[in-house]
Amino acid sequence: MHVFYEDLGLFCARNNSTAYAMADTNGNIISEAIYEAIYDFHEGYAKVRKDGKWTLINDRGEMVTRPMYDELKDFKEGLAPARIGRLWGYINKTGRLVIDPTFVDANSFSEGLAVVRDKSGYGYINTDGEFVVEPNLTLAEDFYNGVAVIKANSFYGIIDQEGRSIIKPKYGKIGSFDENGYAVVGKTARGGPYGLINNYGKQILPLKYEEIREVSEGLVAVKYKGYYGFADVEIGKVVIRPSFKNVHAFSEGIVGVYINGMWGYMDTEGVLVVDPVYKAVHDFHEGKAVVIDKKSNSFILESSGELHPIKNIKEIHDFHEGVSVAKASNDTYFFMDKDGNHMFQGDYEYADDFIRGLAVVKIEGKYGLIDHNGNFILSPVYEKIIHLASGNSVVKIEKLSGLVSANGLEVLEPKYDKISKFDDEILRVEQAGKIGYANAVGDFFWTPKR
Repeated sequence: MHVFYEDLGLFCARNNSTAYAMADTNGNIISEAIYEAIYDFHEGYAKVRKDGKWTLINDRGEMVTRPMYDELKDFKEGLAPARIGRLWGYINKTGRLVIDPTFVDANSFSEGLAVVRDKSGYGYINTDGEFVVEPNLTLAEDFYNGVAVIKANSFYGIIDQEGRSIIKPKYGKIGSFDENGYAVVGKTARGGPYGLINNYGKQILPLKYEEIREVSEGLVAVKYKGYYGFADVEIGKVVIRPSFKNVHAFSEGIVGVYINGMWGYMDTEGVLVVDPVYKAVHDFHEGKAVVIDKKSNSFILESSGELHPIKNIKEIHDFHEGVSVAKASNDTYFFMDKDGNHMFQGDYEYADDFIRGLAVVKIEGKYGLIDHNGNFILSPVYEKIIHLASGNSVVKIEKLSGLVSANGLEVLEPKYDKISKFDDEILRVEQAGKIGYANAVGDFFWTPKR
């Protein structure tokens, strides 16, 4: 049986004849195993294929119409693209065609409009099937945050939902908009020189840079004549002159900068706060950063400038919950506080970052779970531990898997062949060739079955 979890709490199950059925979270079959394919639910409906044709089923497993379409795309905003023969139209949730199949290709709707293509080119239609933007474009992308990237006459521009040009096609390239609404643009199809725009159509930075990196804390690294500086995206000006051969991104108001072959740190005013004396530097996290000097010695650097030596380190993690995992030169692991002090007694064969106050460690080939004091919450007797965000842990002992709580109590007896994370909230449980599903606190909503 092949099973996957759906956003409505439904599963798609395949029997031994490779036909698919639909089941609920209690394991009850709600549709017969008659489908050649079943896809994810969108807006309460899933597309299914039977006898080579496509239709929709609802969350009760009912077909809304007989299988009659040659291809379907996902439902969005109440409509789904449907192909009959070589042409695409749109159906509603009853499976009825509401926009005639007249398009060579069609996308799902996005923010009230859909990209379609006919023999003339790409355009946009509304939910009534009316063209808002005529199909005379070379390329068109879906809308996101009220704007869409289009291409006409070999150049890219941006339009709004009324089809009006926010930026007329003039760029050789437009990158994806980030979460703050900024996108890197290039003058040529190959890319540079580069500039920066926002999703209101404003040119934030001119087309003059060799590289523009990701915006971080309101500042973006730009490269000009071989050197990096920083521009403030709010005012659209370079505020730190390009004079560095390399830079990191700002983190906690501080950034690593490469000067004369060595790394140091600079603040948002462009003032060096740590001299460039290090071979390598990490970004700041929780007020600390790991730095490595030219003799390969490691240190913890505080934002105040205080330095704490770390001896014999091969690898080090960023700080989590005030603690860092370090790998020593002899390949053992230990935990380190923000002053660089070795925490707890002894070392481990393996150690992972703390999650909600607990961390997985390995001693003498067995795994356990410790707290922030180094005390074992789960003794190191397990062949495997997967610590979950819920606080529970999947454990394996004597080749059988179970689930234990953060205080060591048995939630699921170790009697299963395998328990694995399906996603952050769902566990896949296997036993004697049967598969079941439970939540992260150990409650089964589908007991293992074929």
